[in-house]
Amino acid sequence: MVKPKQYVEAHHEPKPASASQSPNQPSFLSALPLIFLQLGSRLFSFALNQALLRIATPSAFGTATIQFELLLNTILFLSREGVRTALLRVDSSTSSRSTANVAFVPFFLGCPIALGAAYTYVSSAADETRAQPFFMEAVALYVVGALVELLKEPMHIAIMTGLDTRIRLRAEGIAVVGRSVVTLLVMYTDPLKDSPTQNRALLAFALGQAFYAVCVEVIYLLHYGAAYLYPRKPELNKDGKAEAFFDSKVIRLSASVTFQSLVKHFLTEGDKLLLSWFTSLEDQGGYAIALNYGSLIARIILQPLEETSRSIFSGLVAAKDQAGALHHLTTFLSSQVPISLILPIFGPPFIPLAAQLLLPPQYLMTSAPEVLAAWMWYIPILALNGQLEAFMASTANEKAMNRQSVAMAVFSAIYISSAVVAYRMDLGDASLVYANMLNLTIRIVYALVWTREYSRGAFSWKSLLPGKSDIAVLVSSGVLVRLLGNKLGVLEVISRTGKRAFLERPVLLHVGIGGVVGVLSLGYITRRIWRSKLGRVKQE
Repeated sequence: MVKPKQYVEAHHEPKPASASQSPNQPSFLSALPLIFLQLGSRLFSFALNQALLRIATPSAFGTATIQFELLLNTILFLSREGVRTALLRVDSSTSSRSTANVAFVPFFLGCPIALGAAYTYVSSAADETRAQPFFMEAVALYVVGALVELLKEPMHIAIMTGLDTRIRLRAEGIAVVGRSVVTLLVMYTDPLKDSPTQNRALLAFALGQAFYAVCVEVIYLLHYGAAYLYPRKPELNKDGKAEAFFDSKVIRLSASVTFQSLVKHFLTEGDKLLLSWFTSLEDQGGYAIALNYGSLIARIILQPLEETSRSIFSGLVAAKDQAGALHHLTTFLSSQVPISLILPIFGPPFIPLAAQLLLPPQYLMTSAPEVLAAWMWYIPILALNGQLEAFMASTANEKAMNRQSVAMAVFSAIYISSAVVAYRMDLGDASLVYANMLNLTIRIVYALVWTREYSRGAFSWKSLLPGKSDIAVLVSSGVLVRLLGNKLGVLEVISRTGKRAFLERPVLLHVGIGGVVGVLSLGYITRRIWRSKLGRVKQE
């Protein structure tokens, strides 16, 4: 339903979150709706993707999830990242119509970026990639989908500054599930779906992505109205002169963040770039399926937490509440760090079993199981980096951002060289995960140095370390699970029986006891964190 004119006038101009919106609320609560959105939609689409993965060839899956996703993310990241960060940092008391108009810049900026990125990709793609059916049509659909996503930026800014995620829950929940359904239906209607030379595989992925973009845009428009489709003429200032159409100060900050984002984007998408350049489409498909499963936790939990943190940090900084911003950062990280360590402790012993359950037969002989095991160690580092860089993006001035851009360029060189060295050490495609772990560790140290500088020594990284009792519980539990697996000969059972291993007594014992130990460990750490927070509240 389109909102009446009064609603549009009152809500057309995005306003940053004020300090009253978040400081007195538990930090995680505003992220919970997004987490539940990601969990519900991902679980449903997960089931659909299981069917899709058993239809799509590794070549088609690798092209869509590595190369097309790289193209899409490049367009979106370079077009909107700087504007999002800049607008979230605007003080609501100084916001104006020219400030609100900046939210429309991503679309105008995205048009030439999309054309340039698409041309560069098509002209540099390998012959085997371009030879796939509907390749050009699929690229065009991804570009159109990216531009449609950029059209919703003013509405997205309004949602994030107000931390009102209800409309986003509805839009993205429907769109994510719809994307999977559309992709699956198109694949099923392909008369050559059982052939190695599928005809509509790339078209299926592209139509699914286009549906996602259009679905989110339509639902947003039904909520906010058509006024969010175009910028408005700024009001007159005190001298009777019209203000600039776009706020120049916000534009400059956006440009600075965008320049920084260019290097950060290369680091974020570096694995896809390296895969696109140096590996075959089949190998890209094997890595992509492992990345798809390995990054589930990152997409379901870490991404919503990072987005929410950035909104909270930006609102508190705009309200001159430095102490509140540091308190929220410490609260987030002191909880995230010990909980995220559950994954590398309990994940790797069960990866061989999970691979039998999750991976289609054609992927079991690829490096996907090794990449999944590496991801278990990567996620805690990813969680820590995400929160620290969200804090830095919300607090750093233009000089600090430019300095970070130079540092990021150095980090990218380290990432590439470490990935090459790991490949030469015969670590396979997991080399990219290990290189990313090293890269993010360096970025974490850099962000910690900035945070301490910003807080003038008030922030201590030691406060983020797990307690001695947490470490004792995690280490003893991990050793117990591994010893049990070796004693029961689980790996031998899996290699001998394959998927039927789930019916074998040693495997059932391993899963049952390991699950109980894992739940007890998680319960202990969560209870300790909760009691610690309650103790601090009582002291305050």
